[in-house]
Amino acid sequence: MNYAALHLHSASSPQWGVRSLSDLCAAARSLGIRSLALTDRNGLYGVPNFIEAARSCGIEPIIGAEVCTAAQRAVLLAEDEIGYAHLCRLLSDLHCRDDFDLVRSLSRGRRGLTVISDDAQVLRSLYRQSRAGLY
Repeated sequence: MNYAALHLHSASSPQWGVRSLSDLCAAARSLGIRSLALTDRNGLYGVPNFIEAARSCGIEPIIGAEVCTAAQRAVLLAEDEIGYAHLCRLLSDLHCRDDFDLVRSLSRGRRGLTVISDDAQVLRSLYRQSRAGLY
């Protein structure tokens, strides 16, 4: 199947996901899904276990996170090591800075990240800089 689930919460995402990573990967495999993105909310909590579970099921793991604040929201997927580094920095800022702003943080570094959002303000602001990787 040429389909990849790109927004998935696991039990590693408290109050947002209930299934274990192994259950999610097994279910994806049974549906013929070849790629799966883990996007736990505001963190990379299950990434090591997800990579192991996905690979054991023959699924390509995609690393990401759903970044949510009171005013902004987007799913961020790491395309490569640079994107993963930007995602880690952004999530650290989210948890450590009282003045965190998603657009400002992505403006400082979004190379290697795919941004998926239903937040028109986030998309408009980022679009002014570059259309690349915006959905």
